[in-house]
Amino acid sequence: MTVKTYYKVRRRPWEYKLSPDGKVARNRLRLPFTRRHFLKWRDAYNPKSLKRERRLADKKPLWWTIGLLAFVVVTPFLSNSMISIAAIFCIYASINLLWTLIVGTAGIFSLATLAIVGVSGYAAAASNVFLGLPWPFILLVGPMVGFVAGSILAAPSTRLDGLYYALLTMGVAEICRVFVTQLRSLTQTNGAITQVDSFIPEDWFLQRPGLLLGFAGAFCLLLGSLLLWRLINSERLGLLLRTAKTGREDEAFAEAVGIDFRRARLTVFVLSSSALGLVGGFYAMYFKSISPNIFSLDQLLLLFAMMVIGGLGRAEGAVVGAAIVTLIDKGFIEIGPLRIILVAAIMLVVTIFAREGLTGVRDQFRDFRKRKSGERRAQRTEKGGEAMPEEAVEVHDK
Repeated sequence: MTVKTYYKVRRRPWEYKLSPDGKVARNRLRLPFTRRHFLKWRDAYNPKSLKRERRLADKKPLWWTIGLLAFVVVTPFLSNSMISIAAIFCIYASINLLWTLIVGTAGIFSLATLAIVGVSGYAAAASNVFLGLPWPFILLVGPMVGFVAGSILAAPSTRLDGLYYALLTMGVAEICRVFVTQLRSLTQTNGAITQVDSFIPEDWFLQRPGLLLGFAGAFCLLLGSLLLWRLINSERLGLLLRTAKTGREDEAFAEAVGIDFRRARLTVFVLSSSALGLVGGFYAMYFKSISPNIFSLDQLLLLFAMMVIGGLGRAEGAVVGAAIVTLIDKGFIEIGPLRIILVAAIMLVVTIFAREGLTGVRDQFRDFRKRKSGERRAQRTEKGGEAMPEEAVEVHDK
């Protein structure tokens, strides 16, 4: 008679659940312009107690809410330099989010992100300095110019793809930098436009009240970028693009079922470009100037490092990568060029050991743990392979 060996099974993770009144109708706060609500609460009946329970189907919105609230609460208590770094982080995170929409969601490998920001910022600053347009209208000029620039750059993406389109957009950015530098009207300022009107009063500029006001505006810009990310990825556009995201076979399948994925890609590109134009106008107002450095290759590579470190295709990756690179680049100025080497070293380590950036480490670890657990089960099971259904633990989601 053989003796059967039993192995301990891990318990399921604890999960906090609410117990609402089943007779009261639910009122959900929803995101603007969408049917999605802020936190993904789901109602279900407990099969044991037969009571209504409410649980979080996805904890990411909750962590986003906690993180953003903590960021807003802590920042006013920081030093002036750290408040300025926090505002710059919000600006770069917004640019990174919109660039991730273009590269990750739309699948268009464009390197003209900062070119759109720069052209829109220059147009908005010029309309204020040379035409006398009041500063509130800068926030309208920027998106309009961004829309036009995005429409022009989106046209070649239907013919070119991959590396060829990336080289084209990089050339466009360099042409913009050379054009601005050689403008005769801007020769005295080396291509820069200064004395731009701002929402920050002149007496508050570079003072603590002005820094806090600038941070508030930059944080609102970040919230707007996150909202646009959620609207695109959670609604119809994101659903259409996910059908043709992997490769040519998926694109052929999307066309076969009647999905115009090319139009969806161009729509995402143009919407993101308009939002980048808004960031460009805000950039000119926040710094009260704009210079050709915004078109430079080193700024583009810093943004690229943010995407690699944080993780491409994830909103949290864009924000985490922007936070790390901005803190190193702006917070450790005293170490000089070594901070760029530090960013490169972090990017190299993340590329070697992390599959999808720092924000993908958790999923990578879970896959590793499942694979090792399956290997251990395969070694001890009597069937010579994975655990059979009758050997599995009796849980609801086995």
